[in-house]
Amino acid sequence: MATNFKYWAFISYSHQDNRKDRNLWGDWLHDAVENFKVPPELVGKPARYGELVPERLYPAFQDEKELPTNADLSVAIKEALEQSHYLVVICSPRSAKSIYVNQEVLQFKQLGRSNRILAILIDGEPNASDPAKGFDPALECFCEALRHPLDANNNLDLSQRAEPIAADVRVAGKESSLRDKSHQPVLEREKLRIMAGLLGVGFDDLVHRDRERQLREERTRAKRLRRLVAGFATLAIAAVVGGVLALSQKREADNQRLQAEARKVEAIETLARSDFLQALRLDEQGKDAEALIYLARSLRVQPHNNPAASMAFSLLAFRSWSSLEMMFASRGLSFLPTNTLADAQIVTGGEDGHTRTWDARTGRPLQSPRPGVVDRFAAFSPDGSRIVTVALDTRVWDVRTGNATVLDGATVGVRFASFSPDGSKIVTASEDHTAKIWDATDGKLLSARPMTHRSCVYSARFSPDGQRIVTASFDKTARVWDANTGLPITPPLTNKDAVHCAVFSPDGSNVLTASYDGNARIWNAQTGELLHVLPHGGGPL
Repeated sequence: MATNFKYWAFISYSHQDNRKDRNLWGDWLHDAVENFKVPPELVGKPARYGELVPERLYPAFQDEKELPTNADLSVAIKEALEQSHYLVVICSPRSAKSIYVNQEVLQFKQLGRSNRILAILIDGEPNASDPAKGFDPALECFCEALRHPLDANNNLDLSQRAEPIAADVRVAGKESSLRDKSHQPVLEREKLRIMAGLLGVGFDDLVHRDRERQLREERTRAKRLRRLVAGFATLAIAAVVGGVLALSQKREADNQRLQAEARKVEAIETLARSDFLQALRLDEQGKDAEALIYLARSLRVQPHNNPAASMAFSLLAFRSWSSLEMMFASRGLSFLPTNTLADAQIVTGGEDGHTRTWDARTGRPLQSPRPGVVDRFAAFSPDGSRIVTVALDTRVWDVRTGNATVLDGATVGVRFASFSPDGSKIVTASEDHTAKIWDATDGKLLSARPMTHRSCVYSARFSPDGQRIVTASFDKTARVWDANTGLPITPPLTNKDAVHCAVFSPDGSNVLTASYDGNARIWNAQTGELLHVLPHGGGPL
């Protein structure tokens, strides 16, 4: 017989007694054994069968935790039994009918360790199969190998009875619930009975020693708590003093920050005013193109500079131009792509609630104002035959006829819209946290699955091949989506602040994002890997 055992206890049970929908008795007993704190006074003393009391009852064997999935169960179980000091049987009518539990008990007895078998009753009645007991035989909770000793040939002697040492956690002879807090004292008491058997010490002695251990631990916790209270009191005093100093420093920092912001605003206003005055001088000298450049910079720095905006529109509308090769810093302005209609055009949306188209060469209006923009957004289709506008509703306009189609179901919260490369679809970005795809011809919703962020979506654009869409959101992320399924292709492209713009590179391999944290970032459009950070250093992009 082995003398150096791998396991202190082998736990035998029916898997029906270790189910989440009932009670996890196997897990409970396994944890109770392995985590039991042996009283220090008992450690190292001789136990009932001569071995010394260990510091821990570790490890305990539980087949659901110990056996590999590809193991030969019969061989593995036999080896575990041979390497175990004790056998603990969880007894119930289910385990009494289990051929595996019965075989494990029999094999352990045949190893010559019948005196090292412990039982814990969780349900049923012991020896109920004995007619003299007067119980329903179906309530029997001891398997046959537990009820009978071995004969001289190491087989069960069915003519004799055996009664194992047993703990009892039943309530009125029936199974209780491990979740029932009122039953915890019984569980703790019977757990100690099993631990006393595994340690080979007396139950009353272990109860006494365990109570002393708990009292010592409670005194230690109380002493530690007093120290913590004293420490916290000291920290509280220090925190009050530090808080007063921090508040004073914060006020000073706030004052400095406000002064810096005031200086920054003053500098911006000075720059915008200087550019506007320079534009006035250039206009008086007849240098309209140079004047527009200074006006554009003035409006970029200070977009609500109404005198500069009025002067810029006046120059565009009432002066003749041989060419116009500049980007104008105005909300809702879009250039018509080259090589499309006969003349290059510009579409604008303004605060007067109208959309206008302009001749980009002469600066003169081409169409009567169209209602429906209200200071949101306007853009041409790739071939220049249509315009999409965003306002209280979202509309697609025919450039030649002026007829409009309303996107069916687009909400008032739409902030941005753009055409697909072939002009057949439109993608919208909305304050309702979604981007959606629409038919550009009839205005019907195409995307069955909206592309969803956790906050407002600022922009949405198609890839050059029209198969993907990139969205930018206030939730600090950009996302790349499959334009056909609406499913994400990459993980979120996470920035440090809200992302107000995201675009594909011309070959569609990368994505560029612009964030209010003042940085632009380049990402791999297939994997979402961050490739480069382009620090701007001048505030939000």
